[in-house]
Amino acid sequence: MGGHSGARFSNKRNYVYYPHVQSDKAIDEWTRAELIRKSAWAYDEIGWVGGLVDNSAKWCGKLTQKATTEDKEWNLLADAAFERVTGSPEFFDLSGKHNWKELVKAIFSGKFRLGDCGVILASDADGSARIKFVEGYAIGNNPEAEDDDRWTDGMLLDKHGKAQKYRVLDGAGGHTDYDRANFVYFANLVKPGMHRGLPKTFRMLSKVQDHAEIESYWSAGVKASSQIGMQIVNSKTDGGVPGGLGSAVSRSSSSGGKGREKKDIYAEDLSADSKILEMGEERLELLHDKRPAPDQVDYLDYQKRDCAAGWGLSLEATWNWSKAGGAITRTLLSQVQDFVDDEQGVFLCQGGVRIRNWVIAKEEKSGRLRKCKDNAWWQHSWMFGSRKTADFAKDGRIYLEALNRGELSPDRYHAMQNQDVDKEDAVTIARWLKRKEQCEAVGLNVVSVFPPAPGTPVSPEVAEMRDMVETLKDNDDE
Repeated sequence: MGGHSGARFSNKRNYVYYPHVQSDKAIDEWTRAELIRKSAWAYDEIGWVGGLVDNSAKWCGKLTQKATTEDKEWNLLADAAFERVTGSPEFFDLSGKHNWKELVKAIFSGKFRLGDCGVILASDADGSARIKFVEGYAIGNNPEAEDDDRWTDGMLLDKHGKAQKYRVLDGAGGHTDYDRANFVYFANLVKPGMHRGLPKTFRMLSKVQDHAEIESYWSAGVKASSQIGMQIVNSKTDGGVPGGLGSAVSRSSSSGGKGREKKDIYAEDLSADSKILEMGEERLELLHDKRPAPDQVDYLDYQKRDCAAGWGLSLEATWNWSKAGGAITRTLLSQVQDFVDDEQGVFLCQGGVRIRNWVIAKEEKSGRLRKCKDNAWWQHSWMFGSRKTADFAKDGRIYLEALNRGELSPDRYHAMQNQDVDKEDAVTIARWLKRKEQCEAVGLNVVSVFPPAPGTPVSPEVAEMRDMVETLKDNDDE
């Protein structure tokens, strides 16, 4: 039995063979293609596998950028330029499918489901940035090409093993080669020496096949038990123990005592409305299918736990939260957050930062974005999705207390909520100015109408006004 082969019970389970242990040789082009095929099948046919891929991509795909150079005005212009270029799929994607948000989700889904994917960097006639998303199966060798022997699984490698070009197949026997400068490659590299990535499902594929086969047998049993089935039981010869399905109905049986003629009993005899069958020592019993047995269900849950571990998450996070208590839930959510943080870090390292800077550079070069006064024009930060927590009120209070004590920056706090602190401040100030204008228009003090929340730090002027309001209230009460 070789690697990735699993329990070879079904003829649907292909044998995946690898004779090497080196990272760059253990999984060759043919082996990887078979793993991709099985992963795509599991994603399409098995609900919990498809949900695992989609949910993980959704968790990891919440990423937005923010310029952080010393040129404050330019930062706002750069962020607006990035949103203008990447905000519409009609404008950003040559195929008209992906804006920035959908592109990030597609990259994570492509890595998890197929092992890798790519983004072609292109330009419009006016120099605007354009992209095209390429799924992993489209990156590969073309046996019809004259230089096919120089390529390694869709990559032209230098002596250090670094890809200099990527070959994208068009599905009609042709291909297009892209230089490294015009192609961003994202991969699930589970071993440091690998050239191509593996589907993140690769450790669970054999067990998922087992699941599908076992559950198909269960389904057949449940369907059969939904029909009215009977069997003939002889109280003397059978000891009251029912035989297997069909063993009694189709065999020769006696309808009476010794010397009585034997006859075959078939299903149609039992269902005939005009016949009354004389059974003698034999009797009819209903057949019952008792699958799945509790131990079988436990076994499949055990298998799912193994699959979840291979994916990088716990079973509870991927399948069933019903048995998780409060403390365990917090621990599991912490593990989910670690998973998301790791995957997002890999995304930024492999190409997320590069695509962002490429968009900004194209806008500067075209003249639609003025030159940055800071030489480090590429400096920016990323805002991630809100942190996974089981108690938003408790955890939120802890973060707010750290923010008020100065132990946590407003930038970091708002980024944890997937918010831009500059935009939030601008909206807050604009709202307070509008409130002030509305109050002054009717002769009211804004602090009297919209007093600061208790414990909120305020200026001395506002504190004096608040104390005066409290004094007036006390006098009115007296």
